[in-house]
Amino acid sequence: MGLVNVWPTSGRFKEIRMKIVFVSDLHGYTPEIPECDVCCFIGDYQRCDTRWENSDYFLRLKERCITVGVAGNHDFHLERDRQLGPKMFTHYLLDTSVEVNGIKFFGTPYTLLDGYSFYKSEEELRTLYDKMYYDFILGNNFPDIILSHQPAYGVLDRNNPNRWGPSENCGSKSLLEFVKKCEPSLHCCGHIHEGFGMARLEHPNSNNYTTCLNVAYCGQHLQIINLEIVQNVIQKVSELTVQRIIRLAS
Repeated sequence: MGLVNVWPTSGRFKEIRMKIVFVSDLHGYTPEIPECDVCCFIGDYQRCDTRWENSDYFLRLKERCITVGVAGNHDFHLERDRQLGPKMFTHYLLDTSVEVNGIKFFGTPYTLLDGYSFYKSEEELRTLYDKMYYDFILGNNFPDIILSHQPAYGVLDRNNPNRWGPSENCGSKSLLEFVKKCEPSLHCCGHIHEGFGMARLEHPNSNNYTTCLNVAYCGQHLQIINLEIVQNVIQKVSELTVQRIIRLAS
């Protein structure tokens, strides 16, 4: 059970106990999701540009728990049909936020891969995330958890050498700056399958940090390689999260 201590602006403490599962890059697979309060899907539901498959899988899961969905670069169907996401998930986040049991989630789908769905350049992302950040300031409503399909630059974003070139960092620098400014408790992503794991992003000016997760389900060539260790990573995050205090705007 994940435990998050939340500090409201009144100065009183309250405990929010929620088990949250994070998974990305299913690419057509339908794994058994463990019992949880919230399940966050972070993009790339299909192998390629096909019709939406496995609808029953997501609809059945929505009956078991709250589901939060974010699109990815292979989700052309979600880009074409903007009504599909809200049908498949309890909450579909497209540069929007939702609060679930006192925890604020923000979701954003974009990657830097031109020619794929939900593409934006670094310049476009910088403009978008600057606007989002100032909206958070105006509303005093910063997210506790950021869900983005792509990783932030330099954080769980390094691919393996391949036929296109050597290993490199594939994340977004604009997203990195956005996460640094927002200082969420968790930043969860996927996209770079080889980056699966956990890291810690320090915020020296505030002495805070963000726990970062890459929760890609498939490997580099769409093999299932991460099923057995997903729960271990989630457990580690739960142990880390209990140490965190998040300021919750009233």
